[in-house]
Amino acid sequence: MIKKPHLVYFACCLLATPAYGKQMTSETKLKPYKAFYQSEIKGINIVLERQLSITETNEVLLTMKGQKFIFRVSESSLFRLKGNTIIPIEYEYSFFGGISRHKKINFDTKSKFIKSFDKGEWFDLPKEENIFDRLNVQAQLRIILMKQKNFPQRITFRIADGNRIKD
Repeated sequence: MIKKPHLVYFACCLLATPAYGKQMTSETKLKPYKAFYQSEIKGINIVLERQLSITETNEVLLTMKGQKFIFRVSESSLFRLKGNTIIPIEYEYSFFGGISRHKKINFDTKSKFIKSFDKGEWFDLPKEENIFDRLNVQAQLRIILMKQKNFPQRITFRIADGNRIKD
């Protein structure tokens, strides 16, 4: 089981952004970065690499990956920005080591459903606005925090994961 990265890591990602703490008057721009942090998988410390890059088609690719011994984990989220809101395109997660897990989510704009693959089965999830994946929701939170002068007391998100949408 992958433990959540420490709050220190999340704070470092936010502080690494030049716009942190400033009121943003227009749309927030995400800048490419690469960061490394330590986490734990099944009691084994592992260094994970997180990278944000801009594709040739001006989409944003956020990835997280790491491996140690028999463990290998990777996660990627492809999305575009519309103003200050992330519009998901595709998400993929893989874990290998003892057990294997693979998840994939397709947020096809032409479909009436979000297509989600988990545990060898495809699911049709209801398509609504402001539904994120497990990785791009972190980027959406970062955008909210970058553009706010006064941080909100509570923020909630809806996340497509497996056969359901989590609040």
